[in-house]
Amino acid sequence: PRTLARRGARSAVALADAPMPHITVVACVNADASNVMPPLVINLGQNVLEKWTNPGHELSGTLYAATEKGWIDRPTFDAWFNLFIQHVDVHRGVDTQGKQRPVLLLFDGHESHISLDAVLLGERHGIILLQLPAHTSHRTQPLDVGCFSAWHRRFGEVLHRHMLLHPRVPVGRDKLTALMVQPWLECLSPGNVAAGFRKAGIY
Repeated sequence: PRTLARRGARSAVALADAPMPHITVVACVNADASNVMPPLVINLGQNVLEKWTNPGHELSGTLYAATEKGWIDRPTFDAWFNLFIQHVDVHRGVDTQGKQRPVLLLFDGHESHISLDAVLLGERHGIILLQLPAHTSHRTQPLDVGCFSAWHRRFGEVLHRHMLLHPRVPVGRDKLTALMVQPWLECLSPGNVAAGFRKAGIY
């Protein structure tokens, strides 16, 4: 968006609302982006509140959770992983013997989020869990490499434009899922996803 500032200024200051509490958005996509799971939006809080949702204006199937810090934790991962199992069972093919093909789930995040129960559940369903090395996601995580930087930039533009069109109207958590639709569709595109996997050297 066009911004006016004094010539020579190193930065331009904008009037903005206080930031929202920490929110985590979990994304999961296969290597050619032909299968993108709906996002999981994790809010800071004790319970998921209906006012956080935005039916009709959010990505279809958007999931919600609430945690003490707004980050993913073990119970939230376990609940999401069960949904992941249901999701991939519908989409994965079979091998030449007619058996379901195995699935490799690459993920980043703290190891304390993953339980032995989740690993054993994955084994029963032909899903191999592979956690990327800590502090390397900027190099090894395909979505970090190929999509998330573009997502942050595009979402920032959408948020900025919304604030210009609605001055002094707080951007609450109820607006988040509607504002993230277009950046999500643009930045988790097949081209960006494929580029991320290629740059990470994984696929």
